[in-house]
This record gives sequence, C-alpha cells and structure tokens, in this order.
Amino acid sequence: MLPQAESARNAGHCCRRRKDDCVRRRARGAMHRRYLALCIAIGCLVIILGCGAGAWSIQQGQIRAPSGSAQVGNLELIAVTVVEFSTMRPPRSYYTVWVALRNDSAARSPAWRPLVWARRLMRLELPPPARTR
Repeated sequence: MLPQAESARNAGHCCRRRKDDCVRRRARGAMHRRYLALCIAIGCLVIILGCGAGAWSIQQGQIRAPSGSAQVGNLELIAVTVVEFSTMRPPRSYYTVWVALRNDSAARSPAWRPLVWARRLMRLELPPPARTR
C-alpha cells in the first residue's frame, strides 16, 4: 500500500477515535450531572423529612424544644415556648418560631428596639408538662 493511502486511512481512524473519546466524555459528563442531581434531591428530601420528624417529636413531647434567637444582619430567628394560663381551662403551652427584620444590625441590640417586620413561621401545641410530686 502507498504511504499516502495508509496515512489517509489512519487519519480517518484517528478522527473516529477522537469522536468516540468526545462522545464518551460527554456521556461521562451527563452521568456526573445525573449523580449530582440525585445527590441534591436526596439531600433536600433528608432535610425536609428531618424537619418534619423534629416538629412531630417536639409536638409529641419526645424531645424538648430549643429556645433562643439567632441573628444574621438585620434578620433574626426567634424560638420561644409560651404557656397560656386560663381560669376556665388547664394551661396550654405552645412552641413558636418567629422570623423578624430589625431596623439595625447591631450584634446585641436590646429587645425593646422596634421591629420593621415579623412573621410567625410555626406554632406547635405542646403536651402538658408532667406533674412532679
């Protein structure tokens, strides 16, 4: 065979090999994107189920509800347990989570500073506390 014909034949084979590599690389990239999407979906599902299980456990009295506040810039997240007393019925306790927007972002702003905006995120009725003798 002539050297020119052989080099032309190898050139075609080389181009085919490059196309095959390119197709494989694209397939691997698509596979990685699928794995990434699957991992993100599983992560979101775990977070949603964890939040739901936590809220259910607090409402059933299996775990004690955390109280406190966290502030990031002007945004503040407040979680409190409130007990409502009445002369007509036994006391009820509620676990409430609020999100609020403050005027300033001072790290330790006093509680009396006015809020620009506040919204209750959730309110769970807690079981009555066990009586101790």
